[in-house]
Amino acid sequence: MTILGSCVISVNSAGPAAAETNVFWIVPNEIRQMAGWLISRCAISANGIGGLYTTGVGDMIQHITDPDANLSAPYPTSSTFITVTITGPDFLVKSPGDTDPEIAVLLTDRLSGYTGHFKVGSKLYTLYSSRWSNFIGKAASTKRGGDSTIWDPYEPPAADKMTYECDANLGSPAAVDCLQLQYQHPGSPTDTVTIPSNRVRLFSYKSCYLGVSSTIATVLTWQQIQAALDTLMSICVQNPVHSSIGGRAFYGTQPQFSARQLASSSDAGAGADITGLNALPPHANATLFTVDESATASCTWLAVVDGHPISVCDGK
Repeated sequence: MTILGSCVISVNSAGPAAAETNVFWIVPNEIRQMAGWLISRCAISANGIGGLYTTGVGDMIQHITDPDANLSAPYPTSSTFITVTITGPDFLVKSPGDTDPEIAVLLTDRLSGYTGHFKVGSKLYTLYSSRWSNFIGKAASTKRGGDSTIWDPYEPPAADKMTYECDANLGSPAAVDCLQLQYQHPGSPTDTVTIPSNRVRLFSYKSCYLGVSSTIATVLTWQQIQAALDTLMSICVQNPVHSSIGGRAFYGTQPQFSARQLASSSDAGAGADITGLNALPPHANATLFTVDESATASCTWLAVVDGHPISVCDGK
């Protein structure tokens, strides 16, 4: 770890076999290049946010995509990989390569390429779909720097509090735009966003819009919003079974919509241990959708609330 003023550069090993891997051959110039990329793309170009870079993850991908591999058995030491992170001194993350949901999303993305090559119901399709579901589950149940790791066996909880559903009526947000949106947050995970009653707060980057609303005035941490966004991304935008579509996240079995107007910005500060399984309180919901170039965000949001295809706003 290197600390220079407000910038912390960390190099960590990751993977279930990392503890058994005693020696890593790392080329210093490669670490400098990765840190330089993060500084350029995150700290400078993205207005001072941190970032994570992985190297050597190819052997891990090779292992989880090997049909003969037993993922319940100890992973080979060759599956260990390296992460380089840049953060502020107050945002140090424990074992980022083992706990960051984005690593699980990366692995599901690679598995999805295999799933599409086999006939539905075939042995290999079932195998890769099961592995895909396992890592999707870990993406929803892990927290960056938390105690649960991506490599722990995933056991769906007996009663999920959150519901995630995908809906083609919400359009097709581009994955690259949603990935950018994930890191355009107000600041730290504990920063908060005020959601007034009967208003919606919109967060957007190009084609990707996230509308957060509540039936009563409430305050959510950015960590709660990002947990819902991360899970919607994994299930709806980057799903290997269908092309990218929008989706909804809400507590219970039915979304509670009353927000029909746009809200102005208002931020505060708090924190919690949040994953995709407990992201939002009962009165709040988050919707991932797109806005056509010829439409307006306000018209599109009304279509979202009313359950109409967003295409009704074309040309309006």
